[in-house]
Amino acid sequence: MPKLSQILERPAFSYLSLALITLFALALRLYKLGEWSFWGDEIYTIRNAQAAVAEPGLRALSSTLTGFVLAWMGTSEWSARLVSALIGAISVPLLFWPVRKIFNPGIALFASLLLALSPWHLYWSQNARFYTAILLFYTLALFAFYLWLEENRFRYLIAFFLLLGLAMLERMTALFIVPVLGIYVLALLILPIQKPAGLTLRNMMILIVPGAILAVLFIGSRLDSLLNFAPQMAWINNNPFWIVAGIVFYITIPVILMGVAGLVVLLMQRSRSALLLGSAAVIPIVAMMAISLVSYAANRYAFVALTAWLVLAAVAAINLMGAPKTKLIAASILLLLIAEPLSQNMLYYRYQNGNRDDWKGAIALVERHRQEGDVIAVSHSDIGRYYLGDKSTNFYRVDLDKIDSLGQRVWFIEDMNVAEIAPEKARWLRKETQLFGVYDVHVEARQYLMRVYLYDPGLPENRIVLESE
Repeated sequence: MPKLSQILERPAFSYLSLALITLFALALRLYKLGEWSFWGDEIYTIRNAQAAVAEPGLRALSSTLTGFVLAWMGTSEWSARLVSALIGAISVPLLFWPVRKIFNPGIALFASLLLALSPWHLYWSQNARFYTAILLFYTLALFAFYLWLEENRFRYLIAFFLLLGLAMLERMTALFIVPVLGIYVLALLILPIQKPAGLTLRNMMILIVPGAILAVLFIGSRLDSLLNFAPQMAWINNNPFWIVAGIVFYITIPVILMGVAGLVVLLMQRSRSALLLGSAAVIPIVAMMAISLVSYAANRYAFVALTAWLVLAAVAAINLMGAPKTKLIAASILLLLIAEPLSQNMLYYRYQNGNRDDWKGAIALVERHRQEGDVIAVSHSDIGRYYLGDKSTNFYRVDLDKIDSLGQRVWFIEDMNVAEIAPEKARWLRKETQLFGVYDVHVEARQYLMRVYLYDPGLPENRIVLESE
C-alpha cells in the first residue's frame, strides 16, 4: 500500500486536489457576497476605484480592476467585492506553486486548504478592500526573494521587485517586508547555518542600491497623500494586548500552535526557510503592537503575516502525518485544523452577519416606518448617502438643543462609534428617544452595535417601541 507521501507526490492527485480546493475557496468567497451591508471603508474603495477608471495612472491593481467591474456591472455590494473575492480564490493555486517548490506537494496542498478555509482570509475576500491583493503580492514577493537567494537566479530578483511594487501600490503596509527580510538576511549571516548560493556582497548591493532608489521615488510620489493621511493616524485607539489577541483570534489558535510547532520542526532540520517564515510570521505582529503604543493601529494591518503561519502549520501537520506511530494523533490534529475554521465560517454566514454592521437591516426598518417630512440622521454619512441618498443627514451635525424647533420626527441610526465619538449624544438618545429597533451583531468578544431610535415631538413621553409592537 503506498504511503501518504507517495500519494501526495503523484501529479494527478496533487493537481486534482488543488483544483477542488480552489473551487471550494471560490464557492466560499462568492456565497452571500452581496448580502452584507457596506461599511465605511468600502465606500472609500468605491471612490478610489471609480477615480482609477476616470483618471488612469499608477494605481493599485485591485482598485483599477474594481473600477472596471463597477463601470460594467454598476455599483452594488456584489460588484464592489467581486475583485477581492476572485483574488482571494486565485491566491490558493498561485501560492501553491512556490510553497511546493520550497517544500513538497503535501505541505503546499495542506497550506492551500488552510488558506481556502481561513476565516480571516474569507472575511477580507468578501470586502471591497485591498487586503487579499496585498497579501498575495506580498507573499509572492517573500517567496521570490527566498528563491533568489537559494538559486542565485536574477529572474527571481526581478519578480521580487515587481511583486513588491504591486503590493506597495495596494498599501504602504507592504513595507513590513523590509524588516522581515532584513532580519532574515541578518540571521543567515550570523547563525551557524549553511549560506544560500545567492548570499553574496554583489547580490546585496544589487538589491540595496536599486531598492533604495525605487523606494525614494515611490514614497516621494506619494508624499503629499502620506502627509495628509498622517494626522488621521495620530491618535491611540488600541493597546498591544488587543492587537495580538485579535490577530490570534483571526488566525485561529490551532493554526498558531501548529505554526509554532512547524517552526520548531524546520529549525531542527536547520532549514533556512524557518528563518524567513518565522520572521514573516512574527515581525508584522510585533510591529503593530509597538505602533499601537504611539498611533492608530488595527490588527488588519498585520494581515500579511497570515500566509507564513498557514505554511508553518502545514509543515507541522504533514511532518506529523509522516511520523511513525502518530497516525491517530496526526489525524485528530488535522481534523481540528479544518474543523475550527469551518465552525467560525458557519457562524460568520449564519449568525454574525458577515462580521460587520447590519446597516441594511436598520435602514430598511426606517424606510418601512418613515413618514413624509421625517428626518433620518445616520452616524456614518457616507453609508447614509449610499443607501438613502439625499434623504439622510449627518447624525453628528444635528443640534439636539434645537431639535424641537424642527417640528418633525427624527430617526437616528446609531453604530458602535457614537458612544466614543459623541458620548453626550449617545446619552441623549437613551434618555429622550424611543428605541425602535436593535440590529446588534455579536462576534465573540466584540459587539457591532446598531440601534434605531425615533424622536417624536408629538408624543408626551418617549418609550421603547420595537418593531414587533
